Amino acid sequence: MAFGTSAALIVVLITGAVERDTNNAIDVSPKGAATLMIISFVVAYRESTFRDLVERVVDTVIGPGGDAATGVTFELTPDALDFGDVIVDTTSAPQVVTLANPGTKSIQNATLVIEGGGPFTLSASRLSRIAPGRSDTVAVRCSPTEGGAMTGTLSVTVGGTLKHVQLKAVAKA
Repeated sequence: MAFGTSAALIVVLITGAVERDTNNAIDVSPKGAATLMIISFVVAYRESTFRDLVERVVDTVIGPGGDAATGVTFELTPDALDFGDVIVDTTSAPQVVTLANPGTKSIQNATLVIEGGGPFTLSASRLSRIAPGRSDTVAVRCSPTEGGAMTGTLSVTVGGTLKHVQLKAVAKA
């Protein structure tokens, strides 16, 4: 849908205190005097131009590619770990997963969990702080107690955003 030659006035007015709640999400409450006003005049532009303008405003407010709730972004590499053949009742060599912060806000309290059972273990279940432009690593190991194909998922949560690393191994007697 195009705006054609019509003019549009978008006014967003939020009055209140802008705070973080216990989950580190943005909470706007009427307790304070903070005022956020965004006024955009769009004259003779198509919808795509308007959408680009809105995306630029969002990127300015919360950062490019940021999580709307926290403004935090993160990258998780690799997206899968294959331990290959692992002898039963032994522990594999560690494989490393990197959590990188390409954003402008610090990552606070990344939570790491192995899901789906299996013989996989982590060197840490929480990474407390990763500054912008920095990264941290966690080691994953496989310690099977019985033979067969093993799978699991490493789930990483940062500020409400969830990403996964697939895990697999073949346990040999």
